[in-house]
Amino acid sequence: MKGKRTAPTRCITEEIKRKCKQSNGDTKFVYVDEYLTSQICNKCKSQQLNNIFIVRSKRRVHSALKCDSCGTVWNRDVNSALNIYGIFTNQNTTMKVLLPSKDLQKTNGALGFNALSITEVRSLTSR
Repeated sequence: MKGKRTAPTRCITEEIKRKCKQSNGDTKFVYVDEYLTSQICNKCKSQQLNNIFIVRSKRRVHSALKCDSCGTVWNRDVNSALNIYGIFTNQNTTMKVLLPSKDLQKTNGALGFNALSITEVRSLTSR
C-alpha cells in the first residue's frame, strides 16, 4: 500500500534506535523527512527543478533534473542524498530537534523517513 511503512522497515528502524540507545550516548538517531528532498536544488536551494527532455524524441528523463535558477543538472538520487545529508549535518551541529514535516498529508500520512546515525555519517565522511 502506498504511503505505509512496511514491517521490515519498521523493524530495522526500531533495531537501529535500540542500538543507538545502547551506545551510552555516543551514537544518536536522527529522522530526516525525505519529502521533497529531490525537488530542492542542493546548490542554490531553489525549488525550481524540472526533468530534462531528450530533444529528438521529447522523452522526459526521470532520473535527471535541471535547476531553472542556477542551471545545475542533478541526478535525482544524488541531489536527494546530498539534501538529506545536509539536513542531518545541520541538525547535528545545531543540536535542534528535527520534527516530521507538517506535509505528511501530502505523503498519505506516511512517515517516509530516512534515518542515519552519527557513527554512520562519520564512517561515510572519513572515506
